Amino acid sequence: MEIDENIEEKKLKEKKIKEKNRKIRKQRRKEKIARTKNFASNYFKLLNAYLLSFNDWVINFISPLLGTMFKYFTGISIMVVIYIAIENYNDWKTVVSLSLLLVILSWINNNSDIVSKELLQGIRKIAEKNNRR
Repeated sequence: MEIDENIEEKKLKEKKIKEKNRKIRKQRRKEKIARTKNFASNYFKLLNAYLLSFNDWVINFISPLLGTMFKYFTGISIMVVIYIAIENYNDWKTVVSLSLLLVILSWINNNSDIVSKELLQGIRKIAEKNNRR
């Protein structure tokens, strides 16, 4: 009888300990989620402040660099598209879609300075909208 009571007491103690540990783990999980949310919130606030610093001087300085990157990227992309079109000249759907892609890439290549400036100004406008919220 006494042994059965001791076993039941041990089981009850183990159950209490498990329940306590479960509550502690649950609390730690909540704290970790709260820290992650706080970090993400601070990160996006910092990113938004950085994007708001895209004043006209920064845009005029970075835009030509970005435009040059667009030119190189689209130039390489145009060569790749032409190569793929030559390899798949039997499949007319592929050739037509690659031709459209070629037209878009060549337009971006020719207007890369305008595209990069508009892209940077668009990013700044999005940051201003986010700042108002």
